[in-house]
Amino acid sequence: MSKHVKDEVAKPLKTFDVVMRFEHPAWDEVDGLSYPGIRAFSKSAANKQARRQAEREGHAIGGRGRYTFTATEV
Repeated sequence: MSKHVKDEVAKPLKTFDVVMRFEHPAWDEVDGLSYPGIRAFSKSAANKQARRQAEREGHAIGGRGRYTFTATEV
């Protein structure tokens, strides 16, 4: 087992609320799209999970412009 995997296993899971914001939002997206209660080891892992969920839901499809994900630990 590599050192990186051991570090991830030793860390406790945390809960994050992730917000997806668009560069040019529609009127109903001004506050961003919220993905609450994501359990992950880090902010980057929470953002990755939210990005996958947004892609499944059709929010992160090409042609929509730029968007960002911001994770906040709860």
